[in-house]
Amino acid sequence: MTDTVSGAPTPVQIPVVIDNLADWTDMAKVLASDLSVQSTITPELITQFVGSAVKVLFSIGSIEQIGLARGVVSDHVLNQFEHLIGQLSGTPVAVTVHLVSTPEDGDHYEVRIHVGVRVNGGNAEVVWMFWDLMTDAAVAVAPSTCPNCGAPLENGVLICPFCHASVLPTAARSPLQITRLETY
Repeated sequence: MTDTVSGAPTPVQIPVVIDNLADWTDMAKVLASDLSVQSTITPELITQFVGSAVKVLFSIGSIEQIGLARGVVSDHVLNQFEHLIGQLSGTPVAVTVHLVSTPEDGDHYEVRIHVGVRVNGGNAEVVWMFWDLMTDAAVAVAPSTCPNCGAPLENGVLICPFCHASVLPTAARSPLQITRLETY
């Protein structure tokens, strides 16, 4: 699909539905009681994040591409990703989210969800996953181009191969990040 004005490709959105939206009110109260969490987490943010995350996770075809998921998932999830690659195959066409709970993890709350991804051409018709989403996560964002010379950078590069400038990642905040991902 292309944008009719610019001719550029437009991202195809994966429809995401929360099947127990009525439970959100109780979950939001728990999240609001945590002073470290800003009240920016909404069902709309969850569905947008899940739709984007599913596209990223299913686009990774080999262990060399796991850097694509950095920031979307925690380092713990990245480390287990080689076991997930074969299970996350096919083209996602729709996602159902079931809100489970808001467990406390140390000094903050997480949003626990079950995710069902309907796929075309995969190993299964529906891929079922269990996610914990950390709220207000600190993430490192690596530049895609050198801030000094503008050269494109490969993922994980700390020094520009062209001008030898430092290209260290910068710290950023992400409203949500997958800290636990299990398939079943």
